[in-house]
Amino acid sequence: MKGMAEKSMFYGFCGTIFFIPLATSPAVIISLGTICIWILSGRFIKDGRALIRQEWFFPVILFMALPWAGLIYTSDLQRGLVLAQKSHYWLLAFAMASLTLRHEQIRILFNVFLSGLSVTAVICIFQFAGMVPKTKEAQIGFINPITYIHLLVFGMMVLAYYFGREQDRTRRIFYGAGLILFCLNIFFYAGAPGRTAYLSFFFLLPVMVHNILGKRHLVKIAAACLLIAIALSTTVLVRGTLKDINEQINAYYEGNPNTSMGLRLHMWESALKIILENPLIGVGTGGYRNAMKNLESPRLAPENREFNQPHNSFLFMIVQYGIIGLVSIIWLMYVFIEKGWLYRKTLPGFAIFSFGLILVIGSLTDTQIIQVHTATLLAILTGLQRSLNEIYMPSYSI
Repeated sequence: MKGMAEKSMFYGFCGTIFFIPLATSPAVIISLGTICIWILSGRFIKDGRALIRQEWFFPVILFMALPWAGLIYTSDLQRGLVLAQKSHYWLLAFAMASLTLRHEQIRILFNVFLSGLSVTAVICIFQFAGMVPKTKEAQIGFINPITYIHLLVFGMMVLAYYFGREQDRTRRIFYGAGLILFCLNIFFYAGAPGRTAYLSFFFLLPVMVHNILGKRHLVKIAAACLLIAIALSTTVLVRGTLKDINEQINAYYEGNPNTSMGLRLHMWESALKIILENPLIGVGTGGYRNAMKNLESPRLAPENREFNQPHNSFLFMIVQYGIIGLVSIIWLMYVFIEKGWLYRKTLPGFAIFSFGLILVIGSLTDTQIIQVHTATLLAILTGLQRSLNEIYMPSYSI
């Protein structure tokens, strides 16, 4: 890379993406330092015109502006400020777009992410085995379990891409070992919090197997997916998970909302009521919490009466900002996934496409767009799209 600022920014992105699955504070500190280098070096001015020409520029600007505009009419300014400040993650997209990375540097970036995820996965296995103490509140791992499972699925997608295109046997074994490591972590989490994240794993399993076996082996792909699904469905942990979900849904409609699924159903139904009352501009940034207090059920336990977000990214946006909020998130997701699809035969294109699908699926049961780990990764991958335009050709054929 040409200058010291560019090199420092690249190393900053490597550090950020390494710590995303491992430790929140270092990832945030390094990302803020990277943003400072981008600003102080003057790159934010020098690359201004190029940034405006990016397909994602206007949806990102709208997405960043809505939280601040929503402070004007919110009923909870304190909570609103906390959410509005999260928009600084998107500065990473502009900083990343200031760098035109070569293929080798892009591969380094993803390898660094896989390294951080692998360190976390190994530690988690030791925690399950009782060889390493668990973190706060007896939680496995270091970050939100739902977010961690999504990152594991993303890591498996990247490794599947590597595996399917690698000719060297030793490296294929290495990538296969990584796939097994991440899969073991997902398996261990079946009986723990974060089970709703399994949706992304099951939905993307065919794409994962497709990359491992190759597109010419459709029968083998179907058979492999079926065998994996059957194997998982026969395990005690997965069967227990499915049973728990069914029991929690029945309990909710029988009058007990104090379960993981019951609380989600309460939040979703209440969010729809709030939307019907405020369809145009919503309740403002952070206003969801106060709006939920007006819909509080007397059957909720005292510890379950504080709701900051509806555990659904799409409901989160439309509740706070009305129709324009829904348009904003759909526009952003569409531009992101479309770019990945066009360049799906390249490593960054496939990674962007995969992460976009994971984020959309994960957003159905949790508000992933405000989680620091997924929001940071989303911003970095968004900015990486400029390198796609510069060094790769789009893939229009399947």
